[in-house]
Amino acid sequence: MSNLDKVAVLGAGVLGGQIAWHSAFKGKTVAVYDISQQALDRCRVAHEQYAAIYLAELGASDHDIADTRTRLTYTTALGSAVSHQH
Repeated sequence: MSNLDKVAVLGAGVLGGQIAWHSAFKGKTVAVYDISQQALDRCRVAHEQYAAIYLAELGASDHDIADTRTRLTYTTALGSAVSHQH
């Protein structure tokens, strides 16, 4: 078991977005970083799709999804992402 509770995901593409969502779902505080605001916007859309999948197929509750969302932040500022000061 890991004591790691804060994660910075560098890159908001498909894989980064999946890692960020699942890490937040599992209780980690996650900062998603990308140099592109458009990439972050696409990542947010993907996260809404993951929320629907987790609800429908993985037995997540509305509360689980709400908690996951609160643990996610999105930023184009690398310093903020890695220091979790966002």
